[in-house]
Formats: sequence, C-alpha cells, structure tokens
Amino acid sequence: MVFDVVVLTAYEYQPKAGEYGRAHVVHVPLDDMPGKSPSTGKPPSQYEKALASEAGRAVAGWVRRGKRVLVTCWQGRNRSGWVTGLALIELGVPVQKAIDTIREARGEDALENPHFVDALREYRPVTQGRISRAS
Repeated sequence: MVFDVVVLTAYEYQPKAGEYGRAHVVHVPLDDMPGKSPSTGKPPSQYEKALASEAGRAVAGWVRRGKRVLVTCWQGRNRSGWVTGLALIELGVPVQKAIDTIREARGEDALENPHFVDALREYRPVTQGRISRAS
C-alpha cells in the first residue's frame, strides 16, 4: 500500500524520507522505556505527551482530508498505538473504543504500556470538528 504520510514514533529507528517513497515522513521519536517492564517503566515526560498529542492531532487532520497515514514504531504496539489512539480520540471516537479498536487490530499486546493508556484516558481533544493545520 502507498501512504501519503508516514509517522515514525520509535526514537531508536528513524529512517530517512526516501525509504517511504514519496510519502511525507514525520519524525515523532518517543521512548517506550526499553529494557524495562512496561508496568514498571516511568511515565512519559510532559515533552513526550506534547509531542504525541501534536502528532495525534496532525494524523486526525490528515485523515479528515482523506490522506492515507501510516503510524509506526519498532513493534507496532505501544508508541504507534498511543499516537493512533490520540488521533482516534481527536476524530471523535470515545477513549475506550479507541483502545479496544487498536487492540483488536494489533493484538492483545497492543497498548500494554499502562502509562500510554493512562495518557489516552487523560487526553482531551482540541481539534475535534476542525481540521488540523498540519500539512
């Protein structure tokens, strides 16, 4: 499948734009506390929350405009799930439905990081009903 936008959320893997053809590549390097149990890792920083939130709003804006968007991370479970969940919430999907949808699509290990789930539950959409300014 060809994508219009690729959002790379794994800080340890940020390939160059050319690896995704003509897609617009957005770098959103987030930490998933490697080497630690997701249940005991530290919560995301305020900076990471802001970065993920901005990415989620941008993804929602692209989707509203009919763009094909891929949000990816190293394993496709936590960081990409977090940003995708934020986008779904921005698009008007209730929080629990967003979490369930991601887990149905990616498997029961998706969003196993409880800090990311907490961040989704605490998030309040800001662009619902309007298009994000991100291009």
